[in-house]
Amino acid sequence: MIGSNLRLGLVALFAAFASGPVAAFSIGTYQFDPADLASDLLSGSGLADNGTDFYMGTGASDWYVHDNGDWVPGAAPTEATDSGQEGATTFLAARQGSGPLTLELGFGNNIPVNGAGADLAFFFLFDQTGNNARLSLNGEPLDLIFKDVFDAEGVQQVANGVIWDGQTLDNVRLLVAEVDLGAFGMAPGAALRDPVLLELSADSSEAMAFSMAGALNARMSPVPLPAALPLMLGGLSLLGLVLRRRAA
Repeated sequence: MIGSNLRLGLVALFAAFASGPVAAFSIGTYQFDPADLASDLLSGSGLADNGTDFYMGTGASDWYVHDNGDWVPGAAPTEATDSGQEGATTFLAARQGSGPLTLELGFGNNIPVNGAGADLAFFFLFDQTGNNARLSLNGEPLDLIFKDVFDAEGVQQVANGVIWDGQTLDNVRLLVAEVDLGAFGMAPGAALRDPVLLELSADSSEAMAFSMAGALNARMSPVPLPAALPLMLGGLSLLGLVLRRRAA
């Protein structure tokens, strides 16, 4: 009985370490688990604007923030890798005349796979008909094609509460670009384990504002065990051995 209770306790303990409640969310007809979103901004170059602050990316994890007329070292922006619960209102943008903005994104929680239909969805704010976005995977480029986002009833979706140039905007146009990983020669069922590179160019007066990327087809990444868990399990196993000897 003691050994059985101990095993049940270990199962409960492992479940407490390895899992937790996660709330799904939707953008129009697109539904995501937050783990399906691009979670890592690996590197960037060019000028990025989040509507309030300017960032200058210079390579792997090196970012500078514009502060009182000077560029000072700062943390990488998180607007392109948020949880999605913000309703797609956060973004990183390139402005006309500022040159292309490149963002290298990784999926660290769930692994995108080449499944049926589109596998990745990239969301943008504002009218992008005069701008250009290019996705590169393993050096192979693909120009993104934008379309409006609708719900199941065919109602065009917009973003509210978008902060831009000191104003809070509602009814901001929301666009999506879908990508089939098969376009890059990936076999059906193949996993995307490499980062993707976005190149954003604002060729019109509208900012090229990238909000988030999500995997429409994904499988769960292996969950690493917390560093203290093996030691704790070892101690509990030893305790179980002692208790069994006493019970005998």
